[in-house]
Amino acid sequence: MQFGIVSDSSCDLPEAYLQAEQVQIVSFYISFDGENYYQEGKQISIPDFYQKMADNPDCFPKTSMPSVQDYVDAFVPFVKDGMPVLCICLSKKLSGSMQAAINAKQVVEEQYEGARIEILDSALATALQGMLVKAAVEIRNAGESLDEAVRCLGEIRKSGHIFFTTDDLKYLEHGGRIGKAASVAGSVLKIKPLLQFYDGELGPAELCRGRKKSILKLIEKMETYMEEHDIHTEDYYIVTRMGRILKNRSEEDYQKEITRRIKDWKKMQYPVVVLRKFLTALLDEMLIAEAGNARFAEEPGTLADRLINDCASYGELEKHLLEYGDYMTETREERPGASVEMAQELVEYMRINVYKNLSLQDMAQHFDISSSYICRLFKMYYSDTPISYYNRIKIEEARTMLTDYPNMRVKDIAEMLGFSDQYYFSKVFKQQYGVSPLVYRSQIYGHGE
Repeated sequence: MQFGIVSDSSCDLPEAYLQAEQVQIVSFYISFDGENYYQEGKQISIPDFYQKMADNPDCFPKTSMPSVQDYVDAFVPFVKDGMPVLCICLSKKLSGSMQAAINAKQVVEEQYEGARIEILDSALATALQGMLVKAAVEIRNAGESLDEAVRCLGEIRKSGHIFFTTDDLKYLEHGGRIGKAASVAGSVLKIKPLLQFYDGELGPAELCRGRKKSILKLIEKMETYMEEHDIHTEDYYIVTRMGRILKNRSEEDYQKEITRRIKDWKKMQYPVVVLRKFLTALLDEMLIAEAGNARFAEEPGTLADRLINDCASYGELEKHLLEYGDYMTETREERPGASVEMAQELVEYMRINVYKNLSLQDMAQHFDISSSYICRLFKMYYSDTPISYYNRIKIEEARTMLTDYPNMRVKDIAEMLGFSDQYYFSKVFKQQYGVSPLVYRSQIYGHGE
């Protein structure tokens, strides 16, 4: 690695990703009573935090920024290894976290001769801060220098813009953004706030009546913003998230929530681009609710793409989601008869049919077993979903073809491996190998197409 990466816990990235990419997190502190404080993500998990808020609606948690010593402890291991450090902090307009990091930088650089630490104001928060950290990881993994990373990230952060709504007005009232009278009246009339975050801080709130209308209005505002600024979706990451966590994490809860969402989506007849946003948010919510234990190998957005492509009806989509909810809630002890031999046979069947486009149902019919049983096997032995694992096999074959057939077009390789969408193929390839197919080929032969 050219440099180490540190961020504060406002980036909201999954623990599995942070560990895999060696990103060090400095936690904010959370208190429910104003006296006892817990380190976010370490002493209290994110799902438990939200569950506690849901169970205690009149409780308004307080947060405290990381200490200078917290940042010193994060920087020192990198510095001792002779490695420069990039620290990406929550917008300085929202928190003193960045100032604590600056003070820690001075302490460490005075103590360790030659230490270099760069502190970057993300000017962002939550998921978009997380995307900036991910961009830093990609730059580092590509072998670029710390200076190049700082330059690139300084440009990327300018494009961050968050559109969001909340289910009620009580937190805006508690935070002083609206008065008590307005909050009470708004609750009676089912008024929902529409908010935006840009230039490092919250913009003024707008109001909309009704939950469904507020979500549709939010999407409309985002689409208008993209049109006015000539933003093309293929050039940007679009992140969606639902803040309400699935409660209790039981199979029955998943089933009820999934069925309710499908019913709403079918009734509203959303276009595919909107449906994908809501589906991604649901999958992301399921992943968070399991505190990362669901271990989707695909990111929720990629999994949403795959489900939309595979499912011909809302009923089929509901069936797939219910199967995910089913195996996510099962423990190892609840999976009788799980066979490693069967898991290996399934993998071999995938490899034999790498040039086909097998569905989960195809595999189930071939081996005369249920789809949910296949999902259990793959989660138990491969910590993955069957379709994601199948895609990984396809992408491995694609890499071999890119190497062995330098004149074959990427589009043709994608089609041979059952990918009807070249852009989706490139996205999955990049997730697995860190670069696009064209970049991978150019690294081998020095040219693309």
